[in-house]
Amino acid sequence: MSNGFKFHDGPSNLDGQPIFGILTGTNTASANPKTGDMHQAWFLLQEMKPRAAVDQGLDTATCGECPLRGNVCYVNLDQGPRSVWQYETDKGYGETVDYGKRDVPIRLGAYGEPTSVPFETVEKLLKGRRGHTGYTHTWRTCDQRFKTILMASCDTDAEALEAQAMGWRTFRVDHSENPTVNANEVRCPASKEGGHKTTCANCLLCAGADKVAKSVVIIEH
Repeated sequence: MSNGFKFHDGPSNLDGQPIFGILTGTNTASANPKTGDMHQAWFLLQEMKPRAAVDQGLDTATCGECPLRGNVCYVNLDQGPRSVWQYETDKGYGETVDYGKRDVPIRLGAYGEPTSVPFETVEKLLKGRRGHTGYTHTWRTCDQRFKTILMASCDTDAEALEAQAMGWRTFRVDHSENPTVNANEVRCPASKEGGHKTTCANCLLCAGADKVAKSVVIIEH
């Protein structure tokens, strides 16, 4: 039995290349100490391993113009992304009609950009779930309905203010030597500087504008 299922098989919203949307962790609980037990959503190019896609600049299909693309990305391409891609290529996760355990939240974007698939696809994936987390660097150009379920990923105060003026809640990475928390922000409580007070699975603060809460800031690690 596979540890997941495929929820998208078709063109990328970002550049039209064929991609997979795959949810994993449906049978085996995640051991990630920061996130806790969450089902993981992966957005992967169909016809090429993740590392090769990055090396050839074809990862725009799943990552758009994210400033962390390539070797700057915090995700190890040769671990999770490659493993998921290889299983789908060799065996196939298959599709499902029940979408897994509804009491386990979803982490949108264990690798890849959630806005690379249609809004309706993500909306269906989340329906009836206990909660989710999700982020996007395409907040300026994507289907603006995504602001209800995703945080705008921002790297400066100016970007955060711009996104907030458009109606987004923001997840800001503070790269400065003297990190600050603005009046409309809270520190990520699952982070080191936040005291590891909780896990993402229990917090679920990063769930877009439908969540009535402040925006979130984390120090670059």
